Amino acid sequence: MAQSLLGRLEALGAPQLFWNNPGDPGALDAVEAELGQGLPEDYREVMRARGGFALSRPGTPLNLFRADELSGQNADEEFEEGLPGMFMIGTDGGGSAYFYDPEGRLGRGKWALFLAPFSDLYPAAARFAGASLSDAVDAALRGEDLYVRPPLGAGPAGG
Repeated sequence: MAQSLLGRLEALGAPQLFWNNPGDPGALDAVEAELGQGLPEDYREVMRARGGFALSRPGTPLNLFRADELSGQNADEEFEEGLPGMFMIGTDGGGSAYFYDPEGRLGRGKWALFLAPFSDLYPAAARFAGASLSDAVDAALRGEDLYVRPPLGAGPAGG
């Protein structure tokens, strides 16, 4: 049986991985209630157990927001306008956002994970990070640079 995402991450430790403070255990439930649906299981497991993380590896860093930050981050006007219906879960620690596509509107499957620069928050500028959070983390653990993956399209393209 393959080790869970949480198990693979727990095996890393510092300086490659820093855990968030789990905070309010009801915060993730509140986010799911706002969304009107449950979040992907690998993401939920990590968030419930550890409150997210900051993964620092060669290639593309991945920093998950705490559950109590999700609503505020997703209410950002620029994010809502450029990537309507998407769900931001974190950043690369700099100029890009990681977001889920809950309905598979970008053609990579329901809950696929993408990376897009804050300066160009449109589907066309997004890069496919993985079919799941687990896939994106595995790419990061291999040292893959997600920024070299091709963007979905050329130029701004709303929703």
